[in-house]
Amino acid sequence: MVVDLPTLELVAVSDAALATRAASARAAGAPASRWRHDVTAAVPTLAGVPRPLTAVLLALLALVFAVSAAACGEDEEPAQPAQTQAQEPAETQEAPATTEPATGRADVEVGGAKDLERKPRIRRPPGEPPAALQTRDLVTGKGAGAQAGDTISVQYVGVSFSNGKEFDASWERGEPFAFPLGAGQVIPGWDQGLVGMKAGGRRVLVIPPDQAYGPQGSPPAIGPNETLVFVVDLEQIG
Repeated sequence: MVVDLPTLELVAVSDAALATRAASARAAGAPASRWRHDVTAAVPTLAGVPRPLTAVLLALLALVFAVSAAACGEDEEPAQPAQTQAQEPAETQEAPATTEPATGRADVEVGGAKDLERKPRIRRPPGEPPAALQTRDLVTGKGAGAQAGDTISVQYVGVSFSNGKEFDASWERGEPFAFPLGAGQVIPGWDQGLVGMKAGGRRVLVIPPDQAYGPQGSPPAIGPNETLVFVVDLEQIG
């Protein structure tokens, strides 16, 4: 709705004129009925609208201003609050699962360790015997590693961990010892400790009692609960 501002000014002027005429009529001593009539008759029309509608027009004007203000407010985009992005916690990378080796490193001194043409000499190990199987390659060898089910031929020498005394050696018999790996025909320490060994290699095994001869031992050469130390040469696979 549009209201003409000159019309509003006319309303204000008419109200002032109305008040002036009423005051003059009262001052002249005219009867109340007379000056009320004169004043009412003197009120001009506002673009064809009688004075009693002035209040209505003012109310409509106020409504128009309120609606216009609201419309202007809608046109203005509200200020966007600063978006604070929550800092994402740093991804915690899980450490890759590691599988502990089935065997530890056998730190045993061996004389002539890399001379595969001669019987190796195992020196008495120092300290306490290990609780788990230990292995160490003195010579790596070549080709594919031996697996369970393979028949392998080996030369070996064995001593007791407790006193360093030799109890057996294929070198003394002059021929290698052949057996199927993993078939249970030898002590568990051999079936497990020789897996992966390559032909032409030499490996040290330190075998605890539970993977050797246990509490009964192998009299008279091996006592009860004895830890055994072997140096094994793998001559052939298959």
